[in-house]
Amino acid sequence: MDGKVQSSTAFARVQGMYTKLIEEQMREEGYVPRLDLGMEWTTTRQKSHYEFEISLYGSYVGRKTAWVIDGIDNGRPISIRQSKQSESSKQQEEQSQER
Repeated sequence: MDGKVQSSTAFARVQGMYTKLIEEQMREEGYVPRLDLGMEWTTTRQKSHYEFEISLYGSYVGRKTAWVIDGIDNGRPISIRQSKQSESSKQQEEQSQER
């Protein structure tokens, strides 16, 4: 993805916004980010603005799986979301057993 910004102070905001957008588009197509490869962000200064390009690498895992895992790291799926859900499930079970 590429684009233009007028001020260098907008880079952080634009980078975060576009990264989120790219990841959502990837997941809709069945891809997840390659966490071990990271994101590439390049800029070029022009007279009145900056031009940028974002490259985010991904792996195909299927549309259903893409919304369940956070990404691929060293060839293995990383499921941070599932671990958070299982922790809250365990807490709910413990609370119901105490009652």
